[in-house]
Amino acid sequence: MPLSPSVANQIGRSIRSYHLVELLGTGSFGAVYRANTLSTPVAVKITEHEMQSRDESRILLTLQGTHGVPQWLWWGKDLTHFVLVMTMGYKNLDQLRSLNYDTDYSFSDITIQRILFQVTNVLEAIHNKGVIHRDLKPNNLMVTFPKGPNNQVEIIIVDFGLSLRFKDEEGDLEFPDHAPAVRNLRHSTPNGMMNIDHCPMDDFVQLTYAAIEMVNDTMEHFHGKFEDRYQYKQNLLLEPELFMPASLYWLRGFFESVGELDEILPIEYEKLRESINNSLPNSDASGPLLLTDQSGTLKLY
Repeated sequence: MPLSPSVANQIGRSIRSYHLVELLGTGSFGAVYRANTLSTPVAVKITEHEMQSRDESRILLTLQGTHGVPQWLWWGKDLTHFVLVMTMGYKNLDQLRSLNYDTDYSFSDITIQRILFQVTNVLEAIHNKGVIHRDLKPNNLMVTFPKGPNNQVEIIIVDFGLSLRFKDEEGDLEFPDHAPAVRNLRHSTPNGMMNIDHCPMDDFVQLTYAAIEMVNDTMEHFHGKFEDRYQYKQNLLLEPELFMPASLYWLRGFFESVGELDEILPIEYEKLRESINNSLPNSDASGPLLLTDQSGTLKLY
């Protein structure tokens, strides 16, 4: 569904106390703006789709207080639009990678290792609240605003527009009838491509795809005919050492651990963390992510 022009032309308006100053991104869902308040900038997501906006608001309320997730600030209707306001991050990984022209637009192995480690921690917290993300990709992975003299940042997972609750407060499995389709997304998993309900495992399958993007891979196997894309993704799960990019072969232990995950059995998050940590024996996967100031531009190498 094409984006309504009215949704994409909101700069200069104020919604409640939020003054919209910059368009951050658009999609079929609507548009996200940076807004100024008296204290701090926030993200404002505007759409004409009430159900999807309300569902995302409820997901964020469920995750309220979870580390590594935007914090819910307000949801409501403004004229003909539905508005979700939340805390915002600094930049997403695609934006940061695009600054790394001197490293062929990729991140270093150590940085990728630490990103994956932090994302695993956030996914564990999200899953423990009964939520699956379903749309994990580099531009939905942001870093916080840098802090301290070393410009330390942390990963936050954003955009819960396709997310679902997969279990209720009692731990019983549940899937809504109106789940947004993900079949045709480039980063859809084999389950998603077959319209099979996502499970926590699928978030980690998408994380392996995100890792491939982080080394500026051409992603040629993620384009083309549906059947070819599906077969490649199946092969990547079953025999990662034969189908993963050579530049990520050091991560094969993590890819293998993801391929061994079960759709029904609980995820062993500690095993995934160990596979990430062991991928670079001389590096601490739990170490900090630091932005480097290069001629006034903060970069993540």
